[in-house]
Order: sequence, then C-alpha cells, then structure tokens
Amino acid sequence: MQITNLKREIIPEVFIPKNLIQIVGNTIRIFALDATTIGLSNTPPDFWPRESLWEGTTAVVDAEDHYSILFPDAIVNFYSPRTIDISGDPDRSRLLLVVNSSRTKRSQPVSSKKSKTKHSP
Repeated sequence: MQITNLKREIIPEVFIPKNLIQIVGNTIRIFALDATTIGLSNTPPDFWPRESLWEGTTAVVDAEDHYSILFPDAIVNFYSPRTIDISGDPDRSRLLLVVNSSRTKRSQPVSSKKSKTKHSP
C-alpha cells in the first residue's frame, strides 16, 4: 500500500480522488476489517471476506475528478469517526481507510438487508 496524506470526514460519505482507485459501476464492496480500518475494493484480497467483522456493498457516485462513496448506516454507526487517512495500492484496485476516532459506538457493525454480520472469535 502506498500511504497518502489525505484526511477526509466520513459521515455519511467520503470523496475519493479518482487517481487513488479505479471503480467500475456504481457500487463497491466495503469491509469493516477491524476497529479502525475500512477496506474498499471490487476485487478484495482473499482474506478480507474471511476475516472482516462486516461486509457489504455500498453506492458510488462518479463525479468529474472524484468518487463519492456513500457509507451504509452500519459503517457510520460502528466507526463514529471524525476523519480518515486514505491509502491505496499502486494498481488502484483497493483502498484502506484508517479511522481517526477515540471510540466506537458499537462492539460490532449492525447488519443490514444487503449485508451479512460476522462475529469475531
């Protein structure tokens, strides 16, 4: 991963510059990887679905120079963040969003109709 110095607010959406990720279509897979990290990718690494706390699909709005990622309530309620740091792969296939927040509201993301809840061991 190459680290960028981007800081963005996350609730309820975040704007991602197009040079950081290539998105085809109007949705992307989203993963609650741990208490501080969100993964975004249409082609995630094999271990993300196995090891994530929660996964689902979220809407993407394609603007001229950025994507607007609309986060599901489960992600917004779980992370309760102020800002995020964004890092991306050189091949632009996935992003990691590290949440800069001192606490979370829930111990697990809440499932929605489109997504599944995973329980950590």
